[in-house]
Amino acid sequence: MFEIRFDDQTGILHLRLEGHWSAATFAHFTATLLYTVTKLRLTSRRYAVLSDASAFAVQTPAIAAAFDRVMRHDKAKRARAVAIVVGSTLNRLQVKRTIDAPNLRVFDTRDEALEWLTGVMIPDAV
Repeated sequence: MFEIRFDDQTGILHLRLEGHWSAATFAHFTATLLYTVTKLRLTSRRYAVLSDASAFAVQTPAIAAAFDRVMRHDKAKRARAVAIVVGSTLNRLQVKRTIDAPNLRVFDTRDEALEWLTGVMIPDAV
């Protein structure tokens, strides 16, 4: 139902979300995400998130609200940017309606999302 992996070369945390989630699936996802993000924080690594939700079903209001809580609280705030690839207009509308984060953009294709993230990940001038 989900996969989480970090690409050390690009600094992108890749998420793949699929199907319709229960509260138990969401809890497992959140614990795995928190573990991964905590490891990144310990190395002071800057990262961006690419979430491939193209095969993700429209979720219940409870699960959608839980995603918003993750974005609003500590688990995703330190990401430079979050790009979500959606598979349908309904998914796009659900993301825009339920997740309020200034560093988040929604895309129809993975290529568009990667292009945006690449621009965001350009190293800060020293």
